[in-house]
Amino acid sequence: WADLIQLAGLVALELAGGPRSPLRFGRVDVATEAECPPEGRLPDAYPPFPGGVDAATHLRQVFGRMGFSDSEIVALSGAHTLGRAFKERSGVVSEGYGKEAATEYTHPDTGLARGDGARGLGMAGGR
Repeated sequence: WADLIQLAGLVALELAGGPRSPLRFGRVDVATEAECPPEGRLPDAYPPFPGGVDAATHLRQVFGRMGFSDSEIVALSGAHTLGRAFKERSGVVSEGYGKEAATEYTHPDTGLARGDGARGLGMAGGR
């Protein structure tokens, strides 16, 4: 499943106007069941959610116990949907931090990162 999920994310990013990124197949999440986090520590991906709650309530239950507000949960969820990887953090892309390492989509002077052309790119660089 890991490769399929990664492929879906890359396709979504590209269709949203972001860059085309390479995909390394063969990612292994864990080797044994013992390496998995205990149930309930991470949000479930699909309903039915524990206790029969809706998706928003489920996210509040998981991240609320960590002190996240609704706004912070939305920001975290959005960052996982359309985000960037940096060489220094992920090791899966060649682009690092700053203007020199930026792509045409992540360079603050290109205006391509936002469809409305407004400023607000965030940190330059990465892919």
